[in-house]
Amino acid sequence: MDNSARYNYENVIHSQNQLHSIEFTRFLFGSLGLVLLPLLTGILGISIATHDFASATYKRKLDNHTWLVIFSGKVLTLFAATAAIYVLAAVLASLLGLILPHLVKLRDLSEYGISLQALNAGDMILTVLVACLIGVVTALIWFSVGLICKRSSIAIVIFLIYQAVIPNLGRTDFKNTIMSLFSRFTNQLVLQPWPYRSISLSLSLGLIAEYVFGALILGYFIFSKKHINSLS
Repeated sequence: MDNSARYNYENVIHSQNQLHSIEFTRFLFGSLGLVLLPLLTGILGISIATHDFASATYKRKLDNHTWLVIFSGKVLTLFAATAAIYVLAAVLASLLGLILPHLVKLRDLSEYGISLQALNAGDMILTVLVACLIGVVTALIWFSVGLICKRSSIAIVIFLIYQAVIPNLGRTDFKNTIMSLFSRFTNQLVLQPWPYRSISLSLSLGLIAEYVFGALILGYFIFSKKHINSLS
C-alpha cells in the first residue's frame, strides 16, 4: 500500500475511533471546552454573584450571616453548579459515543494491514479535567466581576466583549493563558477565537492562580459588610 493510501485509511480509522465513547468525549470537550462551556460558566458566575443585588436580599441575609459566610456560600454554589455542568456534559458525550457507532457503518481495514488505534481513557479524562478547570476559573473570575458591577446585564456585556471582541493582550492575558494551557492537552481548538502565544505549563498555572485569587480577594473586599449595609 502506498503512503497516500495508507494516510487516507488511517484518517478513516481516526474518524471511526472518534465515534467511540472515549474519543468522542475527548473530541467534544476539546472542541467546546475553550469557548462554549466557559461561556456558560462565566454567565453562571455572574448570575450567582448578582442574584441578591437584583432581588435586594443582601441586607436581609446580613441580618443573620456575615458577608464572609454569604460570599463563601456563593463560591461553593458556583463550584457545585459548574461541576454539575461538566459532569452532565461528560455523561451525555459518553452516551452519544456509545450510540453513534450503532448508527453508522464502520469499515474493517485490518485486511489492509492497518490496525485500530489504541484508545486512551487517561487522555480523555485529562482533557475533561483541564476543560473543567478552565470552566471553574472562568466562573470564579466573572463571579467577582459580577460582584463589582452588581448588575448582571453590565457584567455580561463586559464578559461578551472581552471574550469575542478584545484580542489577546499579551502572553499573560487571561485568554492567552487558558488557550496555551488547553493546547497542551488537546489539538481540537475548533472554536479558538484568537491566535495565542504559547507559554510554559508552570507559568500558565501560576497566572491562573493569580487571576483567581486576585479577582476573589478584590470582589470580597469591595463588597464587604460595611459596603452592603450602605446599599439603599
